[in-house]
Amino acid sequence: MTDSGSVLSLLVLVWIGYFLIHSLLASHRIKYYILSQHPGFTSCYRLAYNIVAVVTLIPVVLIHALYDSRPIFQWPGLLSELSLSLIVFATLGFIWSLKYYDLQAFSGINTCLNRNSATPKDRLTISPLHRFVRHPWYLFALIIIWSREQSQMELISSTMVTIYFFVGAKLEEKKLIREFGESYQKYMALVPGIIPLPWKILSANKATEIELLSVRDSD
Repeated sequence: MTDSGSVLSLLVLVWIGYFLIHSLLASHRIKYYILSQHPGFTSCYRLAYNIVAVVTLIPVVLIHALYDSRPIFQWPGLLSELSLSLIVFATLGFIWSLKYYDLQAFSGINTCLNRNSATPKDRLTISPLHRFVRHPWYLFALIIIWSREQSQMELISSTMVTIYFFVGAKLEEKKLIREFGESYQKYMALVPGIIPLPWKILSANKATEIELLSVRDSD
């Protein structure tokens, strides 16, 4: 095996390791086991999970930074301008979507800093983007990574991330069904997961109806 082949194999293994760690720590079974052993850690679990998710990406970043790989695809002519436009569009869409997220709650900072306060029960909230796809951040990320030119290593990372997004979305939604029940199942039936479908767009009124159903279900 060539040195290049060794590096590419290492990159695949590092991604697999990252996904396994990420998925295991996100699973209810592992989470509840850890918290049963360390109950005082409950309020900071989400924050710790996010920190681990960032730190365990460092090996991937280092491999990309330290090793070169052969370019295998470049957008020709005007298509390169189109690809750049798609990246800008997805980036702006991601930035715009942030206004609909409580980032301190999402990161776990709020619950960790206010560990003596009661944790409010989550409600199903359907933002404007969530009326088109259930996972808009995954969609924006896929647009960005597949609009770039691809080297061997970038193609591997793009493929691994794409697989994980689709698999991870399925695992995440099993938890959301347990959490929100019938309301989330109705939402899933009406809105596509990651790839938008023109004939499956949720109206604002229907989104409000599902949100109200989730409130009733949680009471």
